[in-house]
Amino acid sequence: MDGILRYLFILHILLLALIADEDLKTLLNKYALEADLSHQTKKEAEGYLLVFSRQDLDRMQIRSLNELIEQIPMMRYNESNNGLTSPLYRPYQPDETAWIQVYINDRALISPFTGSGLKLFGQMDIGYIDHAEVYFGIPSQTLGIEASALVIKLYTKDPARENTTLIGALTDTLKTGEVFGLSAKKVENFSYMAYLNFRNLKRSDVEYNNTPLSRDKRSVNFYGEIRTDHQRFELHALRAHFDNFMGQSINLDPLSTYTDIDYIYAGWYYQDDTKGLKAYINYAKDWTERFERSATIAGIYPTSTFPYYGVYQQLYLKMHESISDLYLAKLLKWKNITSRFGIQSRFKYFTFDRVLFDDLTIYFPNDYSRETILSIFNENTISIDPSRMLIASLKADRYIENGMIQDYSLFSGRLGYIYNKDHWVSKSFLFYGDFVPSIYKLYVNRYLYNNTNTIQKERVYSVSSKLTHRTTQADYSLLAAYSVIRDASYFDPQTTTIKNLEDDTIYETRSFCIVLVLL
Repeated sequence: MDGILRYLFILHILLLALIADEDLKTLLNKYALEADLSHQTKKEAEGYLLVFSRQDLDRMQIRSLNELIEQIPMMRYNESNNGLTSPLYRPYQPDETAWIQVYINDRALISPFTGSGLKLFGQMDIGYIDHAEVYFGIPSQTLGIEASALVIKLYTKDPARENTTLIGALTDTLKTGEVFGLSAKKVENFSYMAYLNFRNLKRSDVEYNNTPLSRDKRSVNFYGEIRTDHQRFELHALRAHFDNFMGQSINLDPLSTYTDIDYIYAGWYYQDDTKGLKAYINYAKDWTERFERSATIAGIYPTSTFPYYGVYQQLYLKMHESISDLYLAKLLKWKNITSRFGIQSRFKYFTFDRVLFDDLTIYFPNDYSRETILSIFNENTISIDPSRMLIASLKADRYIENGMIQDYSLFSGRLGYIYNKDHWVSKSFLFYGDFVPSIYKLYVNRYLYNNTNTIQKERVYSVSSKLTHRTTQADYSLLAAYSVIRDASYFDPQTTTIKNLEDDTIYETRSFCIVLVLL
């Protein structure tokens, strides 16, 4: 009898412990959700939104941007011939990464020449990032001055919430090494965070015709931030060394390829929600040095005499570029209407310091080296009732190019409807927008291929709708979209010209996707 009572007593204690453990897990999960910064930053009206919370990033053990991109539905992670992140990469076609924009807080990671910073930052460590938001389907024009089809916003950790110092190290079987440290603290009326990462990324070589193609990378990444009640100061520095994989080698037989990049950025941000004011100014500059040497032909370069091109086995290129942003926006509220007015400007500069094909110095023209973007926008949201909302936005841009490149005037408009009640959420958007060719396309077509044709702006029409059913365990979504692109630009290898499709030719895309998000 005593034995039975003893076993019952032990069973009772175990049951209490199990219940207490479940209560503790529930309490911790509830606390984590309440502390989740993504609830404060996500903006449902800005498009189809997928949030990767801090708990999601930790659970999936995501430590770099490329690992996050691999988790985005309807998106395939890909790399270019240089082994750099380029989800839309197509061999022998102009780079299209400008259709995907990445932000850290409000700062766009952009290379002025190529139009996107994905190649530089695509494999960047994100140990200082709290959460990420992904906006699909040509999101709101208020997200950035240059329109894109997909926006990835990374939000840094709040120093006041972290209030800690940590140091860590990682390694793997390929001898990849990583050492990182983070220090964050709140001091009276301000807080600060400093993050430093040393990474030696080793990847398996790809063998082709007994030639090893390397994609190894080394980087040093620093991010610093100071916050007050309404202001934020940011500093970011990056130094990276990349092995260029196959590079430009036509026969895939590179002997030596590398790219060295130095990047520095500083920004000031102001936001006062009580006054509806938001403003910022930032500046970034990067220096690139690239070397390639192949056993046979590495590529071609332009000449002034027939046949107007030469072949080379060795390339050395050195260039630098800079970008600065100015932004001012005012939020107005009247009854059930919220309206945001804003002006933006972006200044881009690039130049080639030195270009060598074999031992021949090539002087690329520098009369085209600047692009200035001026923009004005307005977005309105009308709350019909607590579960229904209408959205309307307009944006006008002026692209001012120097040199022999024409200027562009762009317009975009967006209409939307959102229904959100109980466990059902429905979003529908209608969009029209003009897209300007990237500096890369404009420069290469005019100065590398010596063409005088004008690359026209692309016109995009899009209609889309998404239905979501939310439960306590998961979100079930169904997304459908149809887009038409007129005057799409492409590279014609027969005439070595970047040109637009004919007037009666359109480029259509149809998307249909089912998404399951476990909570």
